[in-house]
Amino acid sequence: MELEGLKRMVAFFKDILEIGTLVTDRHRQITKWIRENMPYTKHLYDIWHVAKSVGKKLKAICKLMGCEDLTAWQQSIISHLYWAVVSSTQDDAELIVDKWKSVERHVLNLHRGHGGKFPTCAHKRLQGRAHKKKWIRPSSLSAVKLERLVTDKMLCKDIGKLSAVHQTSKVQPHHSVCTKVLRVLLHWHAVQNPSCRSALQRECQQTYCNYEGGRTEVKNPLPQVQGWRSCCEEDPSRGNIQLCG
Repeated sequence: MELEGLKRMVAFFKDILEIGTLVTDRHRQITKWIRENMPYTKHLYDIWHVAKSVGKKLKAICKLMGCEDLTAWQQSIISHLYWAVVSSTQDDAELIVDKWKSVERHVLNLHRGHGGKFPTCAHKRLQGRAHKKKWIRPSSLSAVKLERLVTDKMLCKDIGKLSAVHQTSKVQPHHSVCTKVLRVLLHWHAVQNPSCRSALQRECQQTYCNYEGGRTEVKNPLPQVQGWRSCCEEDPSRGNIQLCG
């Protein structure tokens, strides 16, 4: 569904503007499609989606026996990921990745000799709560698990493509509201109008799925845009939106 939506969006703007930079989540099909069909477009990822994935993996590690001491560092590691991206220039993916990897040594109380383009931590002498936080012991299970997570090749490759400015989170609330409102309108009109209810049932059966032999097969994940426009015409006599009639 996300890939189909992207295709329609690109087709809509094709003759209107040239897409220089496109920010999405880490959808592998979308990444492949953009690479093959939009070679001159710079494709970046949204930070929040990557941070959420890293947070889930950290939470799973902290539940392991012997890794409880990593719990106090969860939020700091996620904050470090955001800082690594927004404090670097967008075109320097290597610096972003090196900053991200430095957190693996920082939690061990090692602040120099990180290597790469970021050999030394940027913070000043730690004081207060930051200084009192319990450091992770080198070669402990927590240190080994964190190192595997931080240095994962696929994750580091994606972190190098994170967007420091534009995020998909700016449009997601809008899409969420639109989805909820449309769902309510469809339900209300289906209850009030028997013909509308029957039309919606036929549309679902013919357009979206084919139930045969105990198996549901999706035919078309998204309705045609023109079809929705013809069903959502304004009815001035009622002062509302006439979905079906």
